[in-house]
Amino acid sequence: MSITDSEHFPGRWFITDADYVGMNKIKNSIRQHFALVLTGATCLILAGAVLIVALTGAGGTSRGAASSTSTTTVPPAKGAKGAKGEHPSVHGAVTAISGDTWSVTVRGVALTVKVTPQTKYGTKVAPMTATDFAVGNQVTVAGARTGTTVTATRVTEAKTAGAGATSTTVASAG
Repeated sequence: MSITDSEHFPGRWFITDADYVGMNKIKNSIRQHFALVLTGATCLILAGAVLIVALTGAGGTSRGAASSTSTTTVPPAKGAKGAKGEHPSVHGAVTAISGDTWSVTVRGVALTVKVTPQTKYGTKVAPMTATDFAVGNQVTVAGARTGTTVTATRVTEAKTAGAGATSTTVASAG
C-alpha cells in the first residue's frame, strides 16, 4: 500500500488506485477458489450418495422379497405353537373355500392355502375335519410357503386374545 498526503493528514493512511487494482485481483482469485472448492464438495457428496445407493441395493429392487419360485418353510410366529416338527406360517380369516383351495386373508393380503390328503385338521387333543371350517373362521395354517401360496400340513382354529379379537399376523421367512 502506498501512503500519500501524509503531511496534510498526519496519522491517516490513504490507498492509491494501484492498490485497489491489486485488491480486486486478490478478491477475484478468492471467489474463483471458493467456486472450485464448492464444486468439488458437491461432486464428492453426489459420488458418496451414489456409492451408498449401490452398496445398499436401494436401486429399485426389493431386498428380501420372496421369489415366486422359491419354497421355504416359514419359522414359527412368536408365541405360536404347532404339532411337533410343524411350523405355523399364517394366522388369518378364511375368506373362501373351494375344494382343496382356501383363501386366507392376513392383514388385508389374500393368501392361497392348498390342502392335500395329507393335511391334518385340528390338534391331537381336539381333532377336526376340513368340513369343520367355514368362511369367516380364524385359522392357523402350518406348512411350506411359496410366495403367496401355503401348502398346508395342518390347519387349526386360531386362538383369539378375547371376545371379538382376531389374530392377523404373518411370520416372515428370515
